[in-house]
Amino acid sequence: MACGRADPHASTAEPSGADVAGNFPRAAGRELRHRGDRAYVDMGPTDGLITIMERPGPVSKDPPRPAVMRLQPKPGPFECVPANLDHQMVAFRDYGRIIYAFVALGARRPVHAAESILNSLRVASGVR
Repeated sequence: MACGRADPHASTAEPSGADVAGNFPRAAGRELRHRGDRAYVDMGPTDGLITIMERPGPVSKDPPRPAVMRLQPKPGPFECVPANLDHQMVAFRDYGRIIYAFVALGARRPVHAAESILNSLRVASGVR
């Protein structure tokens, strides 16, 4: 993640790519791609932000992608997520790729919308 805090679940390598999805307007000049932390200040109680990254490394360390993803976000700060937002990190392998999804949700916790996005995610076979 971009805040300079170590991710205990990730390898020391940088992610090979990141995509960010949010359901709220961002302020002018706030870049979402690769820096979702800048967008957290724009989030309201019904908003959500999902950052999806691929990490290099041994695929066998991470669990396979579940048939249906269910979120159980927790309050408090995590990585770049401020304390006023609930959060969850989901790590899984799919088609030979290691995927990390960082989910941040406002106070009204739009969990079902975030689950819908994660469950609709399609991962293509990776060449390693």
